[in-house]
Amino acid sequence: MTGGQLSLAVSLIEVGDVFTPIPAAMLADLFGRKPVLLVTGPLQLVAWLIVLFTRSFPCLCLARFMQGMGMGVVYAVLPVYLGEIASPDIRGRIGIFVQYGWHLGLIYEFAIGPFLTYDKIVLASLPLPIVSCIHFLKISGTIRCCSNDINLSGGAQGTISREVEMR
Repeated sequence: MTGGQLSLAVSLIEVGDVFTPIPAAMLADLFGRKPVLLVTGPLQLVAWLIVLFTRSFPCLCLARFMQGMGMGVVYAVLPVYLGEIASPDIRGRIGIFVQYGWHLGLIYEFAIGPFLTYDKIVLASLPLPIVSCIHFLKISGTIRCCSNDINLSGGAQGTISREVEMR
């Protein structure tokens, strides 16, 4: 792969990121935030598998574009989802997790990159979308369901009860 091809492949993540937020927001309004967000896990998994099993320029471009699509969905839908499930007193603090997650991922890749081969970096990155999806599936996603969980754990039930009554 030439330097120009490598540069193009790397930049395609941003192209995928540009094209998906508006369709993702419309799909989130139609199907719900959580189902649309759950699509990003398999999308990222397939992209990482493409990166693992091929070295061809067109396939790597496709993988990077798919990774960008996943980013576009997350940046468009996750802040709305977090705003809907979080109580007002913690909404701002929870909102930072979108950027926090992105930068934590970058730090992870930059930290392991110098010490691992291409294949090992991909193998170290591959479990992340799987683990994320599994944990995200466990989140109930509604304030009514969260209310019961918080009550069982001895949390601030009064705040949640008021929030449930408002909806």
